[in-house]
Amino acid sequence: MPVDISFDFSRELYQKSLQLRRRSFLGVRVIYLLNNFLFPMFAVLFLIFAVLAKQHGDEDGAFSFSTIAVTFLIGSAVIWLVLWVKTKRVYESTFPENSTSREVELTLDDTGVNAIVSGLISTHYEWQSIARMVEGDNLILLFPNKKRFIPILLTKLNPNEAEEVRQVVRDNVKAR
Repeated sequence: MPVDISFDFSRELYQKSLQLRRRSFLGVRVIYLLNNFLFPMFAVLFLIFAVLAKQHGDEDGAFSFSTIAVTFLIGSAVIWLVLWVKTKRVYESTFPENSTSREVELTLDDTGVNAIVSGLISTHYEWQSIARMVEGDNLILLFPNKKRFIPILLTKLNPNEAEEVRQVVRDNVKAR
């Protein structure tokens, strides 16, 4: 029954994992919506108000509205930069300092998930300690807690093996 999976945990895979995670946690989605949609939309709205105020001869109103628009744009840029730096740091801290490999080896068996990162760090998670799972097209995320996840990349497996992995995970991680 043990299933072995080995893959390179690239930055691209980390980004895909975060996108899949974003769809499953409300707090993360709210920040994403604020930063990528609402702040820029408000900035455009206040720029329109500034143009309308300028056309009606209200210099103070135009200045105020344009200042608010710039504040929304700067706020969005700062949030984006902070999230980018945080994502980069978390990804880099996933691996030991002296590690040159980004290889992850997973073994799924009756007891749980064994993960070996870069050939240096070994961790075992019992199935009971997995709080939830999120399935994507070629990716499954297992969450021991809200912030930590274990990616299972299915693209390196043939379709039968991928379905077997999905079934093992579904059988062992019940909806909680």
